[in-house]
Amino acid sequence: NKIFDRVAAQIAGEYQDKVRDLSMEKRLNLLTTLLQDQGFMLEWSKIGSGYEIREITCPYHHIGRGHPEICAIDQSILSRLLEVPVDRISCIMRGDQKCTFVVPLESRRGS
Repeated sequence: NKIFDRVAAQIAGEYQDKVRDLSMEKRLNLLTTLLQDQGFMLEWSKIGSGYEIREITCPYHHIGRGHPEICAIDQSILSRLLEVPVDRISCIMRGDQKCTFVVPLESRRGS
């Protein structure tokens, strides 16, 4: 788990300057574009309790079958870059059609 946390921190670190001081929706738009380069295919929408992020493809699918703990990477990347806790509500590795995350409407950490 420490290795996966370091990988997430490294990926997030590459983008933190680019998303700093942006609104949540601008962050989500930029993250959607930036993370595509890392093999993620994301889409998001505003929902009553915040935002919902849907990961259409799983960049870890082959590795994740033997090491499901790898799923923590994308959740950690999103939480770090959005600066709020992100909850996973569905996961491809658990048999769901896509990975889905909920982002609360609350202000970012430190704000």
